[in-house]
Amino acid sequence: MAQNEHGHLHLEPFQKSDYRLAIKFAEEGMHFDWYAHGLGLKLYAWYFFHMELNKATRAWACTYRGHFQGVILAAIEGEQKLFVNPFMSALVNVVEFFVGKFAKSGAESYEQANARMLASFKKRLQAKNRSANRALHPQAEILFLAANPHSRVKGVGTLLLSQFERAAAGKLVFLYTDSGCTFQFYEHRGFSREETSKVPIHHGKRSFNLDCYLYAKQL
Repeated sequence: MAQNEHGHLHLEPFQKSDYRLAIKFAEEGMHFDWYAHGLGLKLYAWYFFHMELNKATRAWACTYRGHFQGVILAAIEGEQKLFVNPFMSALVNVVEFFVGKFAKSGAESYEQANARMLASFKKRLQAKNRSANRALHPQAEILFLAANPHSRVKGVGTLLLSQFERAAAGKLVFLYTDSGCTFQFYEHRGFSREETSKVPIHHGKRSFNLDCYLYAKQL
């Protein structure tokens, strides 16, 4: 446990007992209800969290006076995954099928948009590498960052991001986010918007375009 300049905020190991709240924070803070509802919403929130958890090589939780306030999951190139569980990996694949059934109005195309943005970002990096005679490539990804959307405690996201940046010092980091999230948080902390893609959302009688972003930062 590490205390810091944020007073009563502490960094802790991420515990399985906090999974439920982490999923709830993401469900509300990331506005998953914009493109899923009912059982589809619950399935997608569970699937999204566990999909990213399965990739993570680093994970930190933030607590305030003993209460869980947020978590960051990240993957750093060359590191071993923290949560290797073949059963959970298989279960995520099964849930992915049902997510496609219940949340097909946006969840699947969101993943496709992310894949297109990453491919475009890597292609542009390759062109810059050739002209600058270098071999820069994405070396770390912020997979999941969620904080309690109802808490008045300040500094949770900043503390978690700062801890990750220390761990990934010197690396090119990227992340996905969208207009339903507080993407300005990353802009205020030195990340630049590298790619943008629009995803058409059809949720009940409501139709709109969700702006998806890829942000990056050289640490």
